[in-house]
Amino acid sequence: MLFWLAGSVAGKDADMLIPVLPYMLAALITAHVLAHPVNILSSGEDIAKGLGQKTGLVKMSIVAAVVLLAGSSVAVAGSMCTRERPLCSRC
Repeated sequence: MLFWLAGSVAGKDADMLIPVLPYMLAALITAHVLAHPVNILSSGEDIAKGLGQKTGLVKMSIVAAVVLLAGSSVAVAGSMCTRERPLCSRC
C-alpha cells in the first residue's frame, strides 16, 4: 500500500547501478570498519576519548559513509517525490 511513497528499482536495468557501485562499496566497507568505533562512541564522547579514539575523525567518516550510501541509493532507485508521483504540494 505504501509502495508508492518510495523510489523503486523495479524496471531499472543494471546500467544505472554500475557507475554508482564503487561509491556504494566504498561506503559499505567504511561503515563496516567503523561499526566498532561507533559502538564505543555511543558510550559517550568522554569515554571514547579516554579509550584513545579520535572522535572527530570517526564522526566525519561515518557522516561521509551515510551521505554516500543515501546518495547512491537515491541515484539508483529515484526519489520519493516526483512530478509523476506527487507526495506534497511542492512536487
